[in-house]
Amino acid sequence: IECDIYREKSLGLERENFEITRMEDERQQGLKERVMKLESIRDEFKEKCRGLEIKNEEYRSKETAASSEKKNLELRLAEEQETVAAVRSQLVSLRKKLLDSEAKNKELDIK
Repeated sequence: IECDIYREKSLGLERENFEITRMEDERQQGLKERVMKLESIRDEFKEKCRGLEIKNEEYRSKETAASSEKKNLELRLAEEQETVAAVRSQLVSLRKKLLDSEAKNKELDIK
């Protein structure tokens, strides 16, 4: 009779142990699946980051080129402004000479 009791207890413990092992295996499988999912998300973010870094580098390159072009245009503008100022100065001088000549001509015509 005692053997039967021990056998039943042993079978009960074995069933309990099997159930606990099965639950632990399921839990570990669930954890593995979550880890794989998180790794997949991490890889996706890494890929997106690489893409953004490439775009960022492209923007920096374009910004550098635009800055260089802006400096060149500012230099050309300064040169053009100097030319315009010189031409205006010459124009003022020529107008003054014209007015002086016209005034002399009037004086000569009056005489």
